[in-house]
Amino acid sequence: MRVGEKGPRHVAIYSKLSARCLVHPFYGIARYNGMRWLVFQNLRGSPSLASALSDERCLEEVMDRVKVAADVATTMTYLHSVEILLKSLTDQTVLLVTENSQLVPYLTEIDRARMMNEITGGEKYDARYEAPEKQQIRQHTIQTDIWSLGVLIWQCISRKPPFSINKKVLQGDQVTEIRESIKAGTLPWDSDQSDPVYAKVASLVRRCCSKDPRQRPSAMAVKDRLIEILQAPPIQQQLQNMSDDEINEQVFQLLDDVIKENKLPAECQLSTLQIQNLKKRAGERDGRAAYLFGSAVWEGIADPGGNCHHEPILLTPGHDPGDELRCRVAIEFLELAIRRDEKLAYKPLREAYKKLGEICKSQLKFQKTSKLRYT
Repeated sequence: MRVGEKGPRHVAIYSKLSARCLVHPFYGIARYNGMRWLVFQNLRGSPSLASALSDERCLEEVMDRVKVAADVATTMTYLHSVEILLKSLTDQTVLLVTENSQLVPYLTEIDRARMMNEITGGEKYDARYEAPEKQQIRQHTIQTDIWSLGVLIWQCISRKPPFSINKKVLQGDQVTEIRESIKAGTLPWDSDQSDPVYAKVASLVRRCCSKDPRQRPSAMAVKDRLIEILQAPPIQQQLQNMSDDEINEQVFQLLDDVIKENKLPAECQLSTLQIQNLKKRAGERDGRAAYLFGSAVWEGIADPGGNCHHEPILLTPGHDPGDELRCRVAIEFLELAIRRDEKLAYKPLREAYKKLGEICKSQLKFQKTSKLRYT
């Protein structure tokens, strides 16, 4: 480039990145025959994530796929830390490069990213990974990146393309179908998972893809949770050997950290074994276990479950059905705790009832508005 010559978008983006960031390596700009050429590392032989997941011989072990998801989350964490929004994260923009006999995900199309202080342009993006609020705000945010990350994480674990669609969706009827599925809450990660790893990942994905962007965790919290899942086998064995009192103590500490705002809920998620232990004991009329599980659900550190018998009945636009489900499940267990004379349950029960009342009030207001509109 000549001095003073305006460079392409790659220069602005890549100038903020460290050399070890897992994005498509960009070597610079060369001038040849009077033209400028962008010089990247040749990754043409590297499979996309989409093709790797469709090949049953590739990434056979679930933990290998969790590792890929954790690496992608780590890269997004770094990009957000240097104030870059990825915007376009799909199974086509992630290439798997073999390094030291391991498949490492590299993010491509970084020129489509933007600085956080810029405005999103009018490009079309793959609707399979598009956060629902993008239609209204017409901007990409940290939260829309997290939604895309959640969809990609579930794809890594399940090996299934988002919404059962193999190719990118930019326009047409499929865009409408995807948006209607999201609006109706018909999401693949909401089905019950018997495998503990799948269940933990599904719980994380549900938070990443919360309809309320404010409820989504940071990329760092997602990365940390995936790393915890990777390290889970020895931890699971340790938990299996724990007494009920030891599990109670652990959950009390996690609740205390969240209530006192020492940690975010995404950083204090209960393990599958902890949840199973508490629910089993609550089913046996253990008041302390019922209090701990009800409080954990209320504080957002335990998943209330996908196919729960508490079906959402309040359908106010803009409110997340997950909030109603959280209230109803928390109330069920906290009421059980009170019946077993667990006095600590009164405060979270009052808060859960208050929140459910607010949702009911919004529903009533919405119904009145709708009635006036059509009379």
